[in-house]
Amino acid sequence: MVRKKNWRSGKLQRTISLERAWLRRLTRIVSSQRSQTLAQITTQLNQGTSRTVSKRTVQRSLHRMGFGSRRPTRVPLLNAAIGLHVLRGRVNTENGL
Repeated sequence: MVRKKNWRSGKLQRTISLERAWLRRLTRIVSSQRSQTLAQITTQLNQGTSRTVSKRTVQRSLHRMGFGSRRPTRVPLLNAAIGLHVLRGRVNTENGL
């Protein structure tokens, strides 16, 4: 792994492991099927290339690119009483009361 020295702190830092072409390919793989696991994404990225990338590197790159685990839909409230309470709170704040 290539490391370079940070001129501000003097500490060694990790450089970007994947080139732009690899990042574009990674984006294409993830965007095509969002439900893939990290292992599946890594094997797809490593197919047909002489250079292999570890799962940790792929995970770090995905995090930097903003692909994180998110809930695709809204979660229902616990019960109707809490829902009404939250709704009343929103109405009061919108009216300035």
